[in-house]
Amino acid sequence: MKLIGFQSYKNAHKPALTPEHKLKRLSWCLDKVGWGPEQWRKVVWSDESKFMVLGNDGGSRVIRKEGKRYNDYYIIKTKKFGSGSVMLWGCFWAGGYGPLVALDGRVNQDRYIECLDKSYLPWIADVMKNEEGNFVLQEDGASCHTGRISTSWKEDQPLVNSFSFWPAQSPNLNPIEHLWATMEKRIESKRHRIDNAEQLLACIHEEWNNLDLDLAERLVASMTSGCQAVINTRGEITRY
Repeated sequence: MKLIGFQSYKNAHKPALTPEHKLKRLSWCLDKVGWGPEQWRKVVWSDESKFMVLGNDGGSRVIRKEGKRYNDYYIIKTKKFGSGSVMLWGCFWAGGYGPLVALDGRVNQDRYIECLDKSYLPWIADVMKNEEGNFVLQEDGASCHTGRISTSWKEDQPLVNSFSFWPAQSPNLNPIEHLWATMEKRIESKRHRIDNAEQLLACIHEEWNNLDLDLAERLVASMTSGCQAVINTRGEITRY
């Protein structure tokens, strides 16, 4: 199989899009494709992400010879007491990285409000000391972001301004997804010294604090081409 160009890969995972999803994705991108660097610079990209102590290797596969299943070269080492995960909320903009907040338990509206109130607001207020104009906080349509309690609270916060709408099923339009992927790769290289959630969280914070500013700039700069790609496919999922 390998000799004729085939190899074993995990299936690509993409959101299932309805015609309405595609239309809203297209509408959002048509509205933003003409934005320049200064407009994109005023967007703070945010989202939650879960990191596993054991990593995300559950679906890994290899090409090997029959009878070599338990050869050390092909197996994934597991740890008896290495279960657990860490849920985090983070954000960034073209000028750098915001707070990274560990979210204990279920992420509901009250917990999300606490995250914004105690972490996001002080940070964005500090950023705006050196930046003119208001920032837009990008959020997806998760219920903890868009519920009645959260929405009411944000309406009373002059420093929390959101897009008029965010198209559903559009993680590929949020550049923070690429940032989470970068973080996951960096953490994977240190997985051998992570045995529990506390060590995982410490490693995540270390890597977050070591992210290059150039990465943030490049991710935000890619938004114009990302929007154009969605327009070219009439709202379909793209490789962006």
